[in-house]
Amino acid sequence: APATLRVSLVPARDEDRQEVEREIRTRLHDRFGASVTVEVGFVEELERTQGGKTLAVIAWRPAL
Repeated sequence: APATLRVSLVPARDEDRQEVEREIRTRLHDRFGASVTVEVGFVEELERTQGGKTLAVIAWRPAL
């Protein structure tokens, strides 16, 4: 099974979300290959640790 990358973004108010999503998908497919599934989600804020930090990678689970 191919890997899945889930990306959570906090966009600027005037950001073109479709263009941002297209650019993220293109760059990740260029980097990891077209077989990777890219899921892009827009959120109000990023989840933080108890220490107040945001994590670049929350979980890594290789494809089975």
